Amino acid sequence: MPTLDEAGLKGFNLGTWFGVLAPATTPKDIVTRLNTEMVKIIHSPDFRQRMADIGAEPIGNTPEQMAQQIKDDTERFAKLVKEAKVSIE
Repeated sequence: MPTLDEAGLKGFNLGTWFGVLAPATTPKDIVTRLNTEMVKIIHSPDFRQRMADIGAEPIGNTPEQMAQQIKDDTERFAKLVKEAKVSIE
């Protein structure tokens, strides 16, 4: 099986990530508190070890960083779909 580069997708990096999302109307102080508490857990030695055991790398981004990642990935995949002329039947 060819690599992504060999298949013509030069520089394409495909990874898996998980995030926790809240409705857009969630008050900012609630989002901040949820993020603070989740980051504490993500950076705890026990959680980090559990993630390492399954080959995952916990990050713990800010809400703004996560929003940017979603935006960037959406644009990247939209471009890929357009260039490949993917259609739904």
